[in-house]
Amino acid sequence: MKILLIRFSSLGDVVMVTALAAAIKKQLPDAEISVLTKEEYAEVFAGSKDVSGVIPLKSGKRSFLDLCALGEGLEKKFDLILDLHANPRSFIVSVLASAKTVRYRKHMLKRRLLVLYSYFRGAFNFLPDVFAKSGDNVVGNYFRAARTLGVKYENNAPVIYMAKPAKKERVAGIACGARYFTKRWPEEKYAELARSLSGEGFSVTLFGGKDDLPAAERIAALSGVNVKNLAGKTGIIELAEAMSSCSFVVANDSAPMHIAAASGTPVIALFCGTSPKFGFAPAYGKNTVMNFELPCKPCGIHGQKFCWTGGFKCAEMITVDSILETISDKYDTGHRNG
Repeated sequence: MKILLIRFSSLGDVVMVTALAAAIKKQLPDAEISVLTKEEYAEVFAGSKDVSGVIPLKSGKRSFLDLCALGEGLEKKFDLILDLHANPRSFIVSVLASAKTVRYRKHMLKRRLLVLYSYFRGAFNFLPDVFAKSGDNVVGNYFRAARTLGVKYENNAPVIYMAKPAKKERVAGIACGARYFTKRWPEEKYAELARSLSGEGFSVTLFGGKDDLPAAERIAALSGVNVKNLAGKTGIIELAEAMSSCSFVVANDSAPMHIAAASGTPVIALFCGTSPKFGFAPAYGKNTVMNFELPCKPCGIHGQKFCWTGGFKCAEMITVDSILETISDKYDTGHRNG
């Protein structure tokens, strides 16, 4: 059976597709799996033992006519398409490819209602949390789209295949970036964390993309200790390989968080303005999610450019000591608060 998985973006969502690809290949070893994604994310599947080929959606070739041509070029080449993006672009391609298609449900209405209600609760704290028991799991939703194959979700983790998986060392990783302000734990707190971890004998490495380089440089300077700054200096596979050497990675809700988890390294995931209820938290393996569900959050599906309450309490409640205690409990650093 020839199967096409479609997920164009974003990087973290594409990384999570690897969990489904691995499960399909394990349970259906004769399946030929291809992935259609943006060309800048094709590297996620480089060296994959599960994916036979990657079809890149090229930059500058993403217009309506380009998508029509792409879909027509794929006509009758696949027995099944799993549309894991469920947007207009993926709809156009899958329809013109003329294959049985199952689309993943992204529950966007529920997510938007959750954000909208947080603004009411932020202003009127007495309102009940009607979404208290609401939750989602993006990887689980991917697997639901594959139910026609009989592939079962068993809390599967994403996986990135690395040419040079590193030997574990006493290295603390910090992924300090995220696209929007309310997703980013404050730089001065990261600097304090780096200083504390260095004092406990860890080498500290900063990770991130090119856009995160200025923040990483400020954190390195504020920390006052010797840190290795790899922000903006690695590709996706190189980043995974570097993260695989770490004892753990402390990360914002971001693509590097997912890459660290997929590299097999335990992650301490910090959810500030966003919420695990959206289903993006790495709630599997030895990972830890640090999150406080305040009335005013989530303030946005992807975060916001500023904290509209002014206090950024969701980030302030995550303390350096609480992270050090978590690290100590799980990785025996010797730290004890007080």
